[in-house]
Amino acid sequence: MQFYEQKGKQFSDNITGTSYVSSTVGCASLCAYFDPCCAASFSYVSSICILKSDCISELEITPGSDVMTKIRVVSSNILRDCSDLQPGHYDGIYEIKPENGPQMNVFCDMTTDGGGWTVVQRRFNGEIEFMEGWRKYKEGFGNVYSEYWLGNDNIHAIVRQSGRLYKVRIDLEDNEGFLAYAAYSKFYVDSEETNYTLGIGQYSGTAGDSMTDFDNESLNGMMFSTWDRDNDDSDYHCSVMKASAWWFNDCSRGNINGLYTGHAYVVGYPDRSVHWKTWQQFNSLKKTEMKIKPN
Repeated sequence: MQFYEQKGKQFSDNITGTSYVSSTVGCASLCAYFDPCCAASFSYVSSICILKSDCISELEITPGSDVMTKIRVVSSNILRDCSDLQPGHYDGIYEIKPENGPQMNVFCDMTTDGGGWTVVQRRFNGEIEFMEGWRKYKEGFGNVYSEYWLGNDNIHAIVRQSGRLYKVRIDLEDNEGFLAYAAYSKFYVDSEETNYTLGIGQYSGTAGDSMTDFDNESLNGMMFSTWDRDNDDSDYHCSVMKASAWWFNDCSRGNINGLYTGHAYVVGYPDRSVHWKTWQQFNSLKKTEMKIKPN
């Protein structure tokens, strides 16, 4: 069993259980043998091991404590994406290797809408800066144990696999705990040679369509843009104007890679906030998750 270790950190939210152990190794072993456990923390001061079944946890800086997040490896089979996991697996970090692509760790959502979702973007606390350039979005940044963008090359490697046509779902949460989602029946990201041109299908969901249903701004067929690579179809530089990176047309109504504030509004430039205009206008959102799965 593999673990990702974060030194000097401690959980700041709900816990599943505690036990006294003598070391981080002992704490990790408890988590390894308790299958619902996704992460554990060990205090060198109190020798208390804390177990959590929730993989995504708020952490606080605590000298003398370490947090360890479980990486689940399914040794009996090579996973091409999270949909290859059999029912009964838990949410968590898994190793996958897309066909003709690199091995990578991803977060698998095994709960939402039947499970089997490979998460390619997540934000929930503003820990990671998303106003990054072309190379960072190409390779990916952040980490799958917290906030991250999986990387356009990695996303392309997943969705181009033979015999699989993908869909996408974007889950949203506002600062008052209200939830909504936008799903699209087709999702394809082409190679870097095309500037990661987007193919996207029919909308369904509760958040409204901020990607295809508006005049002259459908994102279907659009190229990816960053602050240092302007590929949009606007007289403006949408990535700079929205402090983001995305498939922009004449800019866009969704901005899940925008400026994270931790509260509802961005003073002065509301269109730079993390928002989904067809749901909450420019109100800055607390949490976003973008995930893909074969149809």
